[in-house]
Amino acid sequence: MFFLMAGQSSKVQAALCCPSGYGTGAFDCPFGTDTTSECCKRNGFADYDVVNKIQCPDGGGGGDGGGGAEIGAGKLVTKEVIDKLNPLIQENSSPALAEELSTPGGIVSRFLGVFAFPIAGLILFVMLIWGGVEMMAGSATSKSVDAGKQRVTTALLGFLLLFASFWIARILEMMFGIKIL
Repeated sequence: MFFLMAGQSSKVQAALCCPSGYGTGAFDCPFGTDTTSECCKRNGFADYDVVNKIQCPDGGGGGDGGGGAEIGAGKLVTKEVIDKLNPLIQENSSPALAEELSTPGGIVSRFLGVFAFPIAGLILFVMLIWGGVEMMAGSATSKSVDAGKQRVTTALLGFLLLFASFWIARILEMMFGIKIL
């Protein structure tokens, strides 16, 4: 949404929006388009339609074309407006995700499942490769071979600790009926 300002006045003159099907995103518009006054629609490879923005159909509120709760200055703040602004309750998100991320434990569980364990697996892989290369490259000296063996051993022990902690948490979940991960 874009507001045109008249001189020094802080009064909003008009709100301009893109027509339905048009946008101002990087994939919608070709390079060099003035997205403050124009909207674009991509039709195919290097094929774009560019049109001027129009006055918003609701007279200056939202311009999102989605209907429902309107968001704008001077509007009454209702539960629908707050829900529309809440990133956990969006049209494309599932209610289960919103419920999961509503508690600190849910946030930690989501982080562990989506980020921490995959990153730990990637680190394990890198450490194993690094230790193997170190052993092969330094096969002439026993000091380098021992360092490579130590790196591989440490990586495997770290993996076993991570694996054990994950399964201990799962067993505790089943025994006590609580959600940890």
